[in-house]
Amino acid sequence: MSPLIPEKPILVSPSLASTIGLEEAVLLSLLDDITHHRPGNKSRGYLWYELSGEELNRQLPFWNDLDIQRISQRLRDLSIILLLSAPYRENHQLKFAFNQQVIQQFNHQNSTTPPPANNVQHSAKSVGASLISPHWQPDRETLIALSQLNIPEHFARERTPEFVRYWRERGESQHSWGSKFIHHVQRQWTHYVAQQQNNRQLPNDWQPSCELQQHIRQEGIPTTFVQKSLQCFSLYHKNSGASHSNWDMPFFSWLKEDWEKQDTPFIDRKSTAMSNDWRPDQHTLTYLSVSQGIEQSFIEECIPEFIHKWIEKKAIFSEWGSTFAKHIIEQWRFVQAGVNKNPNPKLISRQWKPSPDCLEILEIHSGIERSFIDQQIAEFILYWTNRAQPMHSWDNIFLRHVKHQWKQHYERQQPTAGASRTKDRSVAEQLSDRSWAS
Repeated sequence: MSPLIPEKPILVSPSLASTIGLEEAVLLSLLDDITHHRPGNKSRGYLWYELSGEELNRQLPFWNDLDIQRISQRLRDLSIILLLSAPYRENHQLKFAFNQQVIQQFNHQNSTTPPPANNVQHSAKSVGASLISPHWQPDRETLIALSQLNIPEHFARERTPEFVRYWRERGESQHSWGSKFIHHVQRQWTHYVAQQQNNRQLPNDWQPSCELQQHIRQEGIPTTFVQKSLQCFSLYHKNSGASHSNWDMPFFSWLKEDWEKQDTPFIDRKSTAMSNDWRPDQHTLTYLSVSQGIEQSFIEECIPEFIHKWIEKKAIFSEWGSTFAKHIIEQWRFVQAGVNKNPNPKLISRQWKPSPDCLEILEIHSGIERSFIDQQIAEFILYWTNRAQPMHSWDNIFLRHVKHQWKQHYERQQPTAGASRTKDRSVAEQLSDRSWAS
């Protein structure tokens, strides 16, 4: 052995490293080398190996516990290995099995022509993306970029725990958590500044925005009626001392209530049924994201099940936007409450059951049949037991899962050419599929 290399080197395949990433290839090669002459414990069709933290730290002195956890979870997300142990930083143990089918496919591809990254994925994550660490913090470059947007560092750091909790719950991977964080903080800062500037009593000369006025005209509400309602609205709120950061939505709700009370059946109020291509208006989305501080991605996730619920009910409303806004605000409060009540993530229990509040959201507010909800519990517990990944609120994860499965169930009732059936896919694929929210 050369004096320049005083110990046995770790051999890494260049083509594999270019496919799955250098760190991932290093850890995979090391795991393969350590277990090469070690008998595994056969279970569930796989050979399982257990490595202690002491052995891994001796073999990988250039990585800390967080690195080993992050990279091993990345290999799991690529379906290259299976993990049964809790996160590495918690118990300093790695219990894993090689997914030989996926590894053989990698080897086959690497022995021919190096494939594009998006062709070697067996998960919903893209190459180069990774899950967020539970201890993630913005780096110096991210904080500098935020300071260039005139956002104080203390404001950004205060938003970090919420940001980490939210994306840990979602279980999604990203190429750059720094840029994702910048976008998140920038939106929160805009909301904060708007509240500081506009969260005040109704100005004497207040008028609805041009966008809202256009929407009111599309609703077919006469201008004279709008002005009369505006006078009453202004008089009431000037005396009540109420304050808002955005007065458009409160006024629109007031106006619609006044309009619905009118005994004028000969006026066309443009009440419509819900349709599959329905989308909330921009002013509703702005109100929810800016005034209420709700994540845009969360709003998008709720649209399909909202549509399905009201198509099933065959309801006819003249203002779907305010109905949708109330629905989103209620669901967001439930999600945030779940995270806030559980500051420390926990593994799922085999006896886990959704809470009464979770069932109420699914049954009453989302219109999902109780029998369908009950059918999802066993698969849900099995999947997350095998992943051994702690979460802040299992109710929130179950809520999203059931909504997505209910949408798939609804689509199977209305088959389209070339559409895939949910039951034709594995539980892992169903749980990780986010294509409907894109």
